[in-house]
Amino acid sequence: MSTITIDPNAGFCPGVTKAINVAGKLLEDNTDVYSLGELVHCPEELNRLEDSGLKIMSLDDLDEVNHSKILIRAHGVTPDTQYKLQISNNEVVDATCRIVQNLQQKIKISSLRMQSIGGQIIIFGKRKHPEVEGLIGYCCSKVVIVEKADDISGIDLHSPMDIFAQTTVNVADFEHFISVLYARLKESGINDENVQIFNTICGSIKHRVPNLKLFARENDAIVFVSGEQSSNGAYLSSISKEVNVNTYKISDEKQLKSEWFEGVQKIGVTGAASTPIWLLEKVAAEIEHLISHKAE
Repeated sequence: MSTITIDPNAGFCPGVTKAINVAGKLLEDNTDVYSLGELVHCPEELNRLEDSGLKIMSLDDLDEVNHSKILIRAHGVTPDTQYKLQISNNEVVDATCRIVQNLQQKIKISSLRMQSIGGQIIIFGKRKHPEVEGLIGYCCSKVVIVEKADDISGIDLHSPMDIFAQTTVNVADFEHFISVLYARLKESGINDENVQIFNTICGSIKHRVPNLKLFARENDAIVFVSGEQSSNGAYLSSISKEVNVNTYKISDEKQLKSEWFEGVQKIGVTGAASTPIWLLEKVAAEIEHLISHKAE
């Protein structure tokens, strides 16, 4: 008989939990509630919220939205976007993750210093990720986005630099980027005394990795549930795959295949920081159904 275990460390990260809870409370008493962009990278959770009345909007829709509540998601926004929302005839509810808010302020202060000394802000992350787009808005100095550890061509090695990380990037990738940068400075004979590094990766992401590795080792097969657009999901599922080759990434229970569980005794179900527990439970129930049906 196979056993199915849901990862006790899975579920929403604190920032997403906050945004979902805020949205839920708003929807209890209001009919016109909008989220500026998708609230979470999980289609199933988005569908649940939309069924409850949440509407998704972009900044281009602002002129068409009136006397409503507009929710800023966990990723945050630029100061310019914040201002445009505030002067509209809507109520703005800010659900930006506390960790992202702290990062925004750090970058704002750092950028002012860099501007005064001709330096630059380096952000290691995805250029088009909403969090990174928001962070860029807090920069008044030169800012360079580095997406790949080996691509540092945009960085002026001779100028002072403060380095930050998108809160959800791969820890190992960020560390590799730093090692590549320092190696390049050394090769060029440039002193690194004007380089400051701020490891701003979310603590819940850092802690998930060792726990996920242990969970992956404890089970014969892992079903990893995540939205296709979740960078956190792509990262964590790759970590699980490294430890347990029998890791299967899906977005919902419809993608499960019964052959994955043939001869498997211990099955683990886990997911991204944007994957709700109710969806993991739904997947676990479907796995149980597939196994029972196969045994008949």
